[in-house]
Amino acid sequence: MATETTDQRIDRLEREIAALKAETSAPRPAAPRVQEEGVIISYPNTYPIPMPTREEYEKLLSIVERAGVVPKFDREMDRQEFFRGFVASFERVANLRRLDGLDPKRQAHDWAIEAQYWLSERGTPATTTDGSFFAACVAAGDVSYSFANSALGIPARLGLTHDSDARRALPAWREVLERGRPRAPLPALSR
Repeated sequence: MATETTDQRIDRLEREIAALKAETSAPRPAAPRVQEEGVIISYPNTYPIPMPTREEYEKLLSIVERAGVVPKFDREMDRQEFFRGFVASFERVANLRRLDGLDPKRQAHDWAIEAQYWLSERGTPATTTDGSFFAACVAAGDVSYSFANSALGIPARLGLTHDSDARRALPAWREVLERGRPRAPLPALSR
């Protein structure tokens, strides 16, 4: 049985390395493009304000949790799902205009459903109707809001609009982080 010398082994390994390099540097044929019929719609991920980092989102969610805005979570998995919805909802909130008061025509739930459609059109897999949209509005810092009064049948309301003449979003979420608490709610509107 012949034994490989060190020089022979080095030569063999260098040839193997050269062969591997040749394989990886050779141009690979491009995958065939499948031409689909119809229009392709894509949405840019641009926002009118600087957005929070993941760490800042976590802090914002903790702040609104302490303020009693979000439900108590039995499992960490539920909180993670809520967090995904909270971050996605924050994207929608950043793109909406602000009213000086509350929208008397639309309930907070209506806005959450609208956000769910908006995110779905963009391919964002998140749930906004579990309260995460409302929490994102509170965390935004520049959205007026009121809590629901179930006993009187009064729904939660938000100060959001699509009206292009209304105020643009501000990075007021930074003030929420600095204060460690959200702005105070407005009194609930009657039905």
